[in-house]
Amino acid sequence: MMTLRRKLILLLAAFAVFVVGVTGATIYAIHLYINDATQRFERWTTEASRTDRLLTSLNEYVAALQDRLTSAGAEARLAASQSVLLDQLESALIPEASGDARSREDLRVLGRRLREETREYLTLIASDGPEAARRFFDDRIHAQTVPLMRRELMRTRPQLEAWRQESAMQLVRTGERVLLLAAGVAVTAAVMLLLGAHLIGRWLILPIADLHHATEQFRSGRLDYRVRPRGGDELGQLAAALNTMAGSLAEADRVLQASERKYRALFENLRDALVLCDADGRVVECHDSDTLLLSAEAATARGRALTEAFPAWASGDLNAERLVRDVTHDGIRRRRSDAVLLRGEDGVPCVVDVVAFPIEIGGRRCAALVLRDARERRALEERVRRAETMEALGRFAGGIAHDFNNLLTGAVASLGLIQTRDEANKQTERLNAALAACWQAAGLSRRLLHLARGGRGHAQVLRPAELVETILASQEEAFFSGVSVEKRLDPAVAIRMDPDELTQVILNLITNAKEAMPDGGRLAIVVDREREVDEAGGDARDWACIRVRDSGTGIAPEARRRIFEPFYTTKHQPGRHGTGLGLSIVYAAVASAGGRIDVESEPGQGAEFLIRLPLCQEERPEATQQRRTGRSDFKPGGLVLLVDDDADVRGACADALQSWGFKVRTAASIAEARRCFADASGERPTLALIDAALPDGAGTDLAEAWLREDSRLAIIMMSGYARQADSEVLTTRLAAWLEKPFPLEALAAALDRCRREGV
Repeated sequence: MMTLRRKLILLLAAFAVFVVGVTGATIYAIHLYINDATQRFERWTTEASRTDRLLTSLNEYVAALQDRLTSAGAEARLAASQSVLLDQLESALIPEASGDARSREDLRVLGRRLREETREYLTLIASDGPEAARRFFDDRIHAQTVPLMRRELMRTRPQLEAWRQESAMQLVRTGERVLLLAAGVAVTAAVMLLLGAHLIGRWLILPIADLHHATEQFRSGRLDYRVRPRGGDELGQLAAALNTMAGSLAEADRVLQASERKYRALFENLRDALVLCDADGRVVECHDSDTLLLSAEAATARGRALTEAFPAWASGDLNAERLVRDVTHDGIRRRRSDAVLLRGEDGVPCVVDVVAFPIEIGGRRCAALVLRDARERRALEERVRRAETMEALGRFAGGIAHDFNNLLTGAVASLGLIQTRDEANKQTERLNAALAACWQAAGLSRRLLHLARGGRGHAQVLRPAELVETILASQEEAFFSGVSVEKRLDPAVAIRMDPDELTQVILNLITNAKEAMPDGGRLAIVVDREREVDEAGGDARDWACIRVRDSGTGIAPEARRRIFEPFYTTKHQPGRHGTGLGLSIVYAAVASAGGRIDVESEPGQGAEFLIRLPLCQEERPEATQQRRTGRSDFKPGGLVLLVDDDADVRGACADALQSWGFKVRTAASIAEARRCFADASGERPTLALIDAALPDGAGTDLAEAWLREDSRLAIIMMSGYARQADSEVLTTRLAAWLEKPFPLEALAAALDRCRREGV
């Protein structure tokens, strides 16, 4: 492909060759034609003039001859005239000067004749006298020779004049040829010029115009416009490069616009308030938060100073102008927590967290102020603090309850044995009182365990509306004396939770609401559902909501912050008393089920407790796992392996089992239990009674390992802690789970079920 540079060089070279060649040829031709015609014209004009001069010289010569007769002094004049005449005659007789050979010969003969007659005439003058010379002159020279010469000269003159006219016409024709040649050269030059202009327009002007039009289109934003390359030269390559550049710019612009839309959407949907300011403290852009921190002034803040756009800020301790000035000066990110901000025309105080950081906008360093309402953070911190407190107290309460349950198990078992062996004794009444006290202590221990439990109870799908109806129906009429109960229950709402725990939760809230209205009032119980949209952009979540609202005395703000703490109670008035565990157990049970509880209350305006639990879509309770169908080797009177680290529990349970006809082998740890179970010298146990928490490991792990190893072994678990989530093996193959303290009747019932069901 020939380049544009080469095309232009060749075009200029062609023009140069044409100009030089044609100009040279024209000049040479003009010179040749004009020179030839001029020479011919001048030659014949000269010849005609010579002929005229020759006639004049001839006449002068004849006159000089006549004067020689009369005057001797005329000899010198005669000699001069003879010299001139002869010279002119000689030049006229040049072969090129005359065109007729006969005329040239005749003139030559007449010239020699005139010369001889002149000598003879002069001789006659000198010897014979003037008369003889006159007669000779008249007869010979004047009458014969001179007329002959004149006739010959006059005869050549028309020919010379014809030749002169012909050369003049030739000169005119030569001028016409020169004009035609010049016109031809001009026409050829014009054609060449037009051709060159066409080629330059095609190769240079039109492509440049296309490129200029394309740049104007690109400048106006039409990046989809494309240049049509007119060739493969440099301008064509430039057009292709412009098209490629426009495509890249269009793609970059598309990406930029997509990014702009994305970040604009993010900017406009921020939960927090955002204010962009330049170094002078003027608002470049702003966005209000979900909680309207900037209030109505945000709509008119752009382009105004901070203190002018938000005048109430000047009364708070935020000092936004100084914060912007420091950030734009040194470019260091700054953070402030719990800053007091006044918003709106009324100057409503609000506590915010502020983050200020530098940002480049249009080549200028600006500052971005991100303002977040601190109420949510404070509430979360309060919730975390409460959860940590509950966890610490729960661990503490769980440890106490476990040890307490172990002590109660031994005491209850021992008292139970005494009671069954000596019912007629006078001490039976005291034994019954001791047992009642133990069961009261066990109830307190169970409440502590509800507070401390980390896992869920026996969760199942249930409907809170049905449970609320059952609880309300089970209460005596006097319980709701003076209280108007309003119900709005959605029977389709289902959750997954331990029914005993949910019963305790609802009953505690109803009881507290009743006690908060000693003079009567309104009690509203609502069961419905709500959808909570994740503001961070996640999926929406469905909740089952249980609301218990009363019109009682309300809760003070300081009490509302501590209301879910264990052992904290507000029931100090006469006729009201509490342990401070009721709402703590409610909080722990709801959290254990994956939910949360919130309270809203003002003194004198009642209180509303809102429980949110994960909504369950199952319409029916889950079917229980089928137990194994194989029968064990358990039979009354067999060998029972009792594993517990508490000596009193081991002693009391062993006595009970032996009294029922069983043989008992005891172990205080997992290691000792393994040795007893693997002892091949004695009888192999058919039943194992294992504590869930042992000093060297979890009893559940030991039970699961033995059930996998021996499918005919029956195992009963017992624990002073609340039951945690079991593995599939324990769920399907465990014979029973006894929570300490348990009455001997419960152990006997578990043994009887093992005997009957073969598990």
